[in-house]
Amino acid sequence: MRKHRSLYIALILLITAGAVGYYLYTAEKRRQTELRDSARQSLDAEASALAKGSGPTLAVKLYLYNPGHVDPKAEFLNVAERKIFPTDDKILKARQIVNEVLKSRPLFSDQAVLRQIYLLEDGTAVVDLSEQAAKGLTGGITSEMAAIMSVTRSLRANIPEIHRVQFLIEGHQTETFGGHVSIQQPFM
Repeated sequence: MRKHRSLYIALILLITAGAVGYYLYTAEKRRQTELRDSARQSLDAEASALAKGSGPTLAVKLYLYNPGHVDPKAEFLNVAERKIFPTDDKILKARQIVNEVLKSRPLFSDQAVLRQIYLLEDGTAVVDLSEQAAKGLTGGITSEMAAIMSVTRSLRANIPEIHRVQFLIEGHQTETFGGHVSIQQPFM
């Protein structure tokens, strides 16, 4: 009799633990979706505010990945011109540039999101990307290095106050970008 009671208690505890685990998993998944959606909404609000405030656009140089180039003299990154909304706010300009780089295909997936960007007094831009921006890359070390250098060179070429770029993933300093390239130090 005692043995059966212990089995029932163990079974109830196991079912309870499973239910709590499932609840926490779905709650976290829902929270991640809400964060991603709110980040996109804030970017849309930012873009519409910029669009209302100015008529002309500003041409910027982006350095985008050149996949599968055969010519050994070819550049790893191609220079491309994009239009952004002019602003005196360096952080807002940097956000627009990084968002344009994140739109480049096939390097980044459509799930890649810029969470935040900061500009430190020493000229370091801190770029906080979503986990999908780093983990969604295909091609291993080559695509990771291309992603890092694309963002770094694009920011440095268009904003003279930026001297180096430090990357965060989901607000945390991690060892690697997507499992290969170390991002513990800023890139120049």
